[in-house]
Amino acid sequence: MRHPTILLLIVLVAGFSSALAGDGFDRIGQIGVGKGPNAMALGTKLYVCLGEESALGVIDPVAGAQVGKIPVGQVPLAIELLPSGRRAAVACFKTNEVVMVDLERGTVVARAPVSEGPRAMCLLPAASLLFVSCYYAGKVEVLDAWSLKPFASIDVGVGAYHILATPDEKKVYAMDSSSDRILVLDVPGRRVATVLKEGLGVGQWSMKMTPDGRTLVVSNWGSNTLTLIDTVADRVLKPIETKGKGAAPLAISPDGTLALVAHSEDDSAALVDLRAGRLVGRVEVGRFAFSDAAISPDGRFGLVTNDNEGSVSVLSLAPFEELTRLKTGKIPHVLLFEPDGRRAYVANNDADTLTVLGQR
Repeated sequence: MRHPTILLLIVLVAGFSSALAGDGFDRIGQIGVGKGPNAMALGTKLYVCLGEESALGVIDPVAGAQVGKIPVGQVPLAIELLPSGRRAAVACFKTNEVVMVDLERGTVVARAPVSEGPRAMCLLPAASLLFVSCYYAGKVEVLDAWSLKPFASIDVGVGAYHILATPDEKKVYAMDSSSDRILVLDVPGRRVATVLKEGLGVGQWSMKMTPDGRTLVVSNWGSNTLTLIDTVADRVLKPIETKGKGAAPLAISPDGTLALVAHSEDDSAALVDLRAGRLVGRVEVGRFAFSDAAISPDGRFGLVTNDNEGSVSVLSLAPFEELTRLKTGKIPHVLLFEPDGRRAYVANNDADTLTVLGQR
């Protein structure tokens, strides 16, 4: 007969192993929405741009259903919630406008024409400014965040895409993807202060900033590297090889120490230690990991969309490994975690659905 202490140890070890095995996310729901869901924002409800319906979908996460649609402009591709949570700015790519939506009333309260191809936005809440990158026109438009009154139009080059502000709102970084340049915009002066070119990678794809605002991280699809930029000195640091092919979507951990990047051309993901400037590891994921990557608010898990197989890879960051691969819908396109990290949403662009993932 076994000693009671040994039996207790066996139970504890078994329970610990079970807890480890159950760590991760499961698919817990599927929500039908309008056509072409892409960018999302979470406030009192979940709001999703419906690119093929010229509308903003309103989702009740508790009920797990779409409860409304708000007409906006054609091909909405970006959304920013204002600090009150009662209004949202939506960039409409085809009609070249930004619209302001009253989310409580479900109506558009203001419209502002902008240059051709508004693709991304950056909200500066303290300054009450909205920066809008216009892809085809090669401009960044500066609007009042509440009234959408125009303040400035800044030339940055055709291919203007990702746009980010430092936490102190003194600088905005704009990616000129067609020329592999990063432009540093002076917010008070509303002008280009510096152009960064030398030492950057080839085929810039995504751009994220560490939470402290001191480091800008850029993924380079063509050179398979991450470029780090010191935002205090606006200095390009030594690139980091990701050991994959087609470095595309990028995510930064909440503490700013890790970067997760997915490779669309060899179906892999890499984890990079930003402080040490080195590769931590590389794992296989699903087919054509191209559209988005995200890290959970607790910094424990990563998600990567696998476009060509309609799935999301759930990754453990320590140790770095793929835990599971969850079916979503056709062309999983955008990922969004809830603030507590217990749930995540996947916008399936060609399936007209949102997949709900829940932490075990």
